[in-house]
Amino acid sequence: MKRQYASIDIARYVSALLVVCIHTFPFLEISETFNTYFIHTVCRLAVPFFFTTSGFFFFRNYDSENEDLNETRLKKALIRLFRIYLIWTIIYLPYTIFDYTHTGFHIKYLFTYVRDFFLNGSYYHLWFLPALMLADVIVYCLYKKKGLNFTLLITLILYFVGYLINVYTPIWESIPGVSFFFGFFTKTLSTARNGIFFGPMFIAIGLLLSRTRRLPKKVSLIGFLISFVLFFAEVSLYRHFGILRDLT
Repeated sequence: MKRQYASIDIARYVSALLVVCIHTFPFLEISETFNTYFIHTVCRLAVPFFFTTSGFFFFRNYDSENEDLNETRLKKALIRLFRIYLIWTIIYLPYTIFDYTHTGFHIKYLFTYVRDFFLNGSYYHLWFLPALMLADVIVYCLYKKKGLNFTLLITLILYFVGYLINVYTPIWESIPGVSFFFGFFTKTLSTARNGIFFGPMFIAIGLLLSRTRRLPKKVSLIGFLISFVLFFAEVSLYRHFGILRDLT
């Protein structure tokens, strides 16, 4: 019998609404301060939640004694995601063409589009799909070769590197020497919010949840509250120093 996860389904629906809020700034006209905190705290929980649940549902049926079956399941998941991605890429194609041509076309835009298609999304809002596919592959390979602890460590390091890159962009751009390498990075990858730096850690958390015993509700609640308070403090700090930007 297929197990049902009603609470996760409800949380997915709420998270989808929060993603919409990220792009629409619903409280901006009421209070700029409240809108900022709402977007950068509550709403920023949504995308990590989607990555984590995706990792959980994929790895809950992982069979360490049947790698052929695991690879087959991974391929099916990637094909399904790619089909969805391709459909939305086609839907957004007119907007993409307009964005690339309304100020004049340049041949380098073709290379930019190819890069974005595989790493950052064929259109800005679609970045989650290629990021999810790439993160799935990275975590799967790490877990298959080195196990859970190694996977968690490497994905945490990748996330931390991406965090430093995205949040502290103004600092790296102001340091002679470092700014050159940072400029090379931004021209090559554009952002660290992708399937290399951002997604793998949350997929790995989903893997961890699928492989370990469920925590008591009280422990989970306390952990969440502590994390959220620290998250709120982080946003306040970055807002104070004027570097509140694409937080990962």
